[in-house]
Amino acid sequence: MAARRGILVLLLLLASSPALAGQELGALRVATSSGTFLKIDISPQAAAMGGAWSAVAADAAAAWYNPAGLGQLANRQVYASYVAWPADIHYGNLILALPAPRLGGTLGVMFGSLSTTMDETDEYHPYGTGRSFGYADWVLGLSFARFMTDRLLLGLSLKYVREDLGSSVGGPVTNAWVVDAGTLYRIEYGNLRIGMSIQNFGPEFAPAGSYWNHVEEKAEEYESFPPPAAFKLGVAFEPWHRHPWLLTQTLEMNHLSDNAETLATGLELSYLGGLFAVRAGYDFMADEMGLSAGFGANFMLGGAMAGLDYAYTDGNSLGAIHRGAFRVDF
Repeated sequence: MAARRGILVLLLLLASSPALAGQELGALRVATSSGTFLKIDISPQAAAMGGAWSAVAADAAAAWYNPAGLGQLANRQVYASYVAWPADIHYGNLILALPAPRLGGTLGVMFGSLSTTMDETDEYHPYGTGRSFGYADWVLGLSFARFMTDRLLLGLSLKYVREDLGSSVGGPVTNAWVVDAGTLYRIEYGNLRIGMSIQNFGPEFAPAGSYWNHVEEKAEEYESFPPPAAFKLGVAFEPWHRHPWLLTQTLEMNHLSDNAETLATGLELSYLGGLFAVRAGYDFMADEMGLSAGFGANFMLGGAMAGLDYAYTDGNSLGAIHRGAFRVDF
């Protein structure tokens, strides 16, 4: 009963958070940050659960969501994911998690690249000049997590971000450092987990160089914009368990620096400890991409444990968004 009361209190606190109010004020912050590709869910498991994953963070993708979760990994793991984003944008990520007993924790190395090609147009050729150009944003990061007590995990990520604003056609490029920090705490009763993370905290992205202002006929410096910082608070627990089935529920509040607060929830029904799992989630505050679903499976591969995950997100007017990931312990 104590565990259930504790879970109920936490759910009520999250549900009464500012995520349910102040949406007009939050909407005024839209399009006020740079490096926004850092907000895209790279994990199919997380995306299928509405993005509410900071209190789970159970594989190498934790380096992206809540670096504290890396400390849960007992084995080395390679994690690769792909996101088919709208407008033929491709987003790939590779993460390596390495338990480091000498350091008393787990290291994570991550690399992600978002890229696409576009047809060139101008005022004389609105349907294309016959030429095309491409661009790519990328992020390189290093993470570390460790147990501080038998229940508390702390984690930190340092990421170097490069954003291409059309350099192949004369646009600028921005380079900046951002930091993620997270905690993951397990409560004795009910296997309740509480996850908190601060993501993409750092200085403003300042494009190098200048541009020509044709209105005032003078050169001007580019304006700088802050990174898409976010504070996330989530809970995860198992409301139902009948062997070999286990139901996990998550609930997460996100405070975003460049948008209104969001509240999301997710469900995962797993069989035999994750041999197979189906997932669904919903972002209550999303104008687009509110509903997601997916599945995953674990299997042996050459004597090592491996896994495949897939997620589908209903992008409404943006179209369907597909995510896939492969991971293997070694």
